[in-house]
Amino acid sequence: MNRDRRQKPALLVQIVRERIERLFSLAKQNFSPHPERSKRYMNIARRLSTRYLVRFSSEQKKQFCKQCSAFLAVGKNARVRLREGKIELKCLECGKVKSTPFKKAKKPARA
Repeated sequence: MNRDRRQKPALLVQIVRERIERLFSLAKQNFSPHPERSKRYMNIARRLSTRYLVRFSSEQKKQFCKQCSAFLAVGKNARVRLREGKIELKCLECGKVKSTPFKKAKKPARA
């Protein structure tokens, strides 16, 4: 069971990235009328990402829950809070909290 660990061809990686972006846009469009369908699109995008070793962009990472694969729409099934230098994004379907640090903007020094 020797697995091939060579790098995937660039054309294949590009096709997978385009497909993942398309799945994200479909999930966004179908979230209101069919939330279960948008969850399925996220699941497919995650499987493509792991199979072809393609990373999600930072924007894409914020749009789905790693635990339940739900598409996150702020105000509908996700809650955003700012706490102690962190942005907390909570999935309201499974309760998973994702936090990312941020730096507050510095005030300009007085002359």
